[in-house]
Amino acid sequence: MNWIGLFPGVGSIGFIQEHEGYNVLVPLFRGGTADVNTTLALGLISVIGANIFGVIMVGFWNFLNKYINIQGIINIPKYVKSDPMIIVTAPIHFLVGFLEIIGEFAKIASLSFRLFGNVFAGEVLLMSMSTLVAYIIPIPFLFLEIFVGVIQALIFSLLTVVYFTIASTTHDDHHAEKDHNVTAPVVHI
Repeated sequence: MNWIGLFPGVGSIGFIQEHEGYNVLVPLFRGGTADVNTTLALGLISVIGANIFGVIMVGFWNFLNKYINIQGIINIPKYVKSDPMIIVTAPIHFLVGFLEIIGEFAKIASLSFRLFGNVFAGEVLLMSMSTLVAYIIPIPFLFLEIFVGVIQALIFSLLTVVYFTIASTTHDDHHAEKDHNVTAPVVHI
């Protein structure tokens, strides 16, 4: 979908429509990812799929506690004698969970607008260059857009894999790994 706008006629064949006193070309065909609606749908599917995968992998309760740390609030009376700082840290972790929820919406916006912006900007660049100079000069930019299309597909897929990986870990897994690294013995050779 990143390369559809590179084909002749896509984005340049259309009809003229008057808009606020100006004549505007309305294309009949456009590249899929040069439209923000498509990239928004792709971003939504990616993030919602990652969250569903996270619920399946770690269970609903653990997944919920990653965002709204109810378990930490419940454990305050249990651990207050052995760790008095839990009175301060548990409410902070509870409130940080709300930032995690905002971060999920930021993931959707990040995936969507990054892909849309790069592909749309490339199509505008190619159209501008071919309007200014019709031959030879736009060719390097055409190859650049082919490269950008591959890179954007790679970035989108890698970020989706990262989101799936993050969703499949619990908050406790992260702390257990951190504690394991701290207590691991150091061997000098």
